[in-house]
Amino acid sequence: MYSLREDGARRLLVIELSGRLTTEEALRAMGQAFMLSEASKLQGVRCDVTRVTRGPGGLLLVAAALASRYRLALRIAFLGDARQLPFISRLIRFSGVGENLRAFDSASEADGWLPAVLARPQKRLSSTARRHAETMLAARVGMPVSASRDEELELDHRLGAA
Repeated sequence: MYSLREDGARRLLVIELSGRLTTEEALRAMGQAFMLSEASKLQGVRCDVTRVTRGPGGLLLVAAALASRYRLALRIAFLGDARQLPFISRLIRFSGVGENLRAFDSASEADGWLPAVLARPQKRLSSTARRHAETMLAARVGMPVSASRDEELELDHRLGAA
């Protein structure tokens, strides 16, 4: 069984897996997790497997799926206990993704590692770059940068939008 939820305050996807985890269920959870993280532009995932009792059996298949859907800006912290850490380590190694996947045995360590990527400031255009982009966009649309609302409506009318 699995659950996915977005921690809006931390901009983090939290995955919790439990019980007997089949390969199909692991692949389904992974697919949904990647779709959610991409759609919400999340850069961090905490995957808690501490309550998994068995599985998944297809480690190489799960690792290949992880590698195929992974994007560089994403950090994934796997949280497990002593009996799951060898499995998680093999999953990370077989995926070939590298340093943005880590295994932890405590939630505080995992949460401490994730903010390094989550706290990065978003890139913003300088005022000069923003003016340049606005000028280029206005030239493409055929509207002056400082167009009034009336000028915008007139352009919409000429283009057949109004």
